[in-house]
Amino acid sequence: MEMWNRVLLFCILLLLFSCNDNSNDRDLSFKVEVMNKITPVKDQGNSSLCWAYAMLATIESECLQRGDSVNLSVDFVARHELARQAEHAYFSARRADSVSLCGVAPHLLTLLNTCGTVGYDNYHASCNYKALDRKVNHTVSDAARRRQGINTLRKRLDALLDEAIRPLPQYMWLYGMQYTPQQFARSVCREGEYTTLVSYAHYPYFTEVPLDVPDNRWQYTAYNLPIDSLMRRMELTLRLGHSICWEGDITEPLFSFPDGLALLDGQHPDLSPNARQRDIENFRTTDDHCMALVGIARDDRGRRYFICKNSWGTDNLYGGLMYMSFDYARMKTLAVVLPNL
Repeated sequence: MEMWNRVLLFCILLLLFSCNDNSNDRDLSFKVEVMNKITPVKDQGNSSLCWAYAMLATIESECLQRGDSVNLSVDFVARHELARQAEHAYFSARRADSVSLCGVAPHLLTLLNTCGTVGYDNYHASCNYKALDRKVNHTVSDAARRRQGINTLRKRLDALLDEAIRPLPQYMWLYGMQYTPQQFARSVCREGEYTTLVSYAHYPYFTEVPLDVPDNRWQYTAYNLPIDSLMRRMELTLRLGHSICWEGDITEPLFSFPDGLALLDGQHPDLSPNARQRDIENFRTTDDHCMALVGIARDDRGRRYFICKNSWGTDNLYGGLMYMSFDYARMKTLAVVLPNL
């Protein structure tokens, strides 16, 4: 019995030590080494539009780096995406719940090239996109059931989206100049300006490979690098003054928005490429969220972090920013979109 009491006491002390260790991690202080210019932190609300917020934040930071101040509208691209998907769903045999605003960062670049963009102040509204998704799906199903045709569907969608968001602007003004959405998009992001990188061990390195995430419905591809090469490229990009759109996993226990931290716990002693690949293949690493990487910092123990601009509002310790450890990024990054340097 005495032996079991000692074992129990040891376990209690070990648990207390572990809790104290995590608490210390949450009280870290940081020295910022790189901090790119950013626009105000936004809040995606209950929408699935993190990919759009993060990619637009990356573009906004790039414009600021060039000396151009822009703040871009997520609602504009979200509306166009809903309309595009609705028309496709009308002719699809699987219409039920087929319209969704889940996506991947490269798709935002496609929308800029095809639909254009406008400024945040030119097209912004507080919209419940979850509810709007359902209404759009219902409208598509109803129009198809009645065989109303695509022109009638477009009229019904315009009325629905005008009411839920607001009517689309035909042009915008900036610094005394008039732009169409297409002209403005070309002024803030050139075609071919960005590239998508991944690190998959199940494909050959240094080749173009599929972007293997569930929300990649458009079959985008990415350039595949070893994880060490990818991490070096990410760090170099930020140190040269350019921001990055990050896509990856946020299900780890020590990913905490209130604390502004993304850390690995003690369940990740192995940070090797093989361990990373195992987590991807057994779905421990999943495609959950996108953020903009906008800087680099070190904590008081010398460990390096990426500074992330999230899209969940400003109600955390760092005004909406987060500190993601390099180890976390190494194990949990699924894709990055960054400028071609």
